[in-house]
Amino acid sequence: MQERIVRSLLKGRDSCVVMPTGGGKSLCYQLPAAMLPGKTVVVVSPLIALMQDQAAQLAQMGIEAAVLNSSLTESQKSTVIRQALQGRYRLFMYRPSAWRAKTPSNGSGRYRSACSRLTRPIAYPSGDTSSGLTTAC
Repeated sequence: MQERIVRSLLKGRDSCVVMPTGGGKSLCYQLPAAMLPGKTVVVVSPLIALMQDQAAQLAQMGIEAAVLNSSLTESQKSTVIRQALQGRYRLFMYRPSAWRAKTPSNGSGRYRSACSRLTRPIAYPSGDTSSGLTTAC
């Protein structure tokens, strides 16, 4: 199943996939992130620890990844958003509440605005677990 999902995404097709816990959802967005140079994969997840673990593992493999969530200080959030806007990351993971985060570029604006200005094209938005993803960048 994972192979079909990844192939579909690499071909630029929209995909809606429901998989059980431990079913390998993460691979379905991590592999395209590694294989699509010049694009950013955006992932929405409510699981802070999972995002941090995945970003650390990807960094060990040389894949630039970042997380944006409540575990970061305001200074760290600003740095992550600024670097995302500059196109630094292949995989950008954030918690749904990050939609309400302030951005350094517009002061009181919303993260959604920053997401729409990522310099790399977005490969596809993705949700991990029951994130409640309803709007894509």
